Amino acid sequence: MRLRCFVYAILLVAVAANAQAACYVALYQLITTEWWDGATTRHYEFAGWAEVPCGGGSTNYGSGSPPAGGPAGGSGIITTLINNVRDQYDDYGCETPDFDVFVTGAMYNGAEPSDNFPFQTLSGGNAVAIISDDMRFGLDEMVNRLDGLVPTITRAYQTPSQNAGQSGSASCSGHIYGRAADLSIRDPLNGNQFSCTTWNMFVQATDHWVEPWQMMIDRNSTPHFHVDFTRPKNDPGTCYGYP
Repeated sequence: MRLRCFVYAILLVAVAANAQAACYVALYQLITTEWWDGATTRHYEFAGWAEVPCGGGSTNYGSGSPPAGGPAGGSGIITTLINNVRDQYDDYGCETPDFDVFVTGAMYNGAEPSDNFPFQTLSGGNAVAIISDDMRFGLDEMVNRLDGLVPTITRAYQTPSQNAGQSGSASCSGHIYGRAADLSIRDPLNGNQFSCTTWNMFVQATDHWVEPWQMMIDRNSTPHFHVDFTRPKNDPGTCYGYP
């Protein structure tokens, strides 16, 4: 009997403490298991503690010492999580990014977050992720050019193992360096079907590299809009076959 397990999301649960201006939240991974008979089960697994800023909001983290198992010195678990992800780059033969390019949700929100996309959306549900300025600002620029329309992101940052699990993905895709995003081209006002009107509109809203429509069709990929914000603008052709 075969089963497959997938990490779909990270649930942040505020259960921790404030000690010497350090607060902590517990990180849980949502594990979905697909069984041989078609049944699906879900459960959460503890993934570690993350340090977050104290105060400034309505959340009450309590007071006292860091919770049992919390990070020694405040960042031990995060360091471990980042190093574990960095090991994956070597495992998949990709250039390993520097340690300090990874961010947590607290780091992302404490710097210059996107005006339109929260950490959870751009991080792919991971507790630590690479979210480049190019992607963050490039996505906001697209929203501005689309007169405030916020596209649905189906993929932004992914770990190398997550990326490898995507059919047709390049082995060292821009997704694993936080510089590329996939946008849905489904039109909710037209039966939620794929829309060439939407794809062509997105092309006009960016000055960066877009995966050519014909290239996507040739590799039998699900229709979507893939943009790499660190590559110069190209001619991606024209979408066809949909309204």
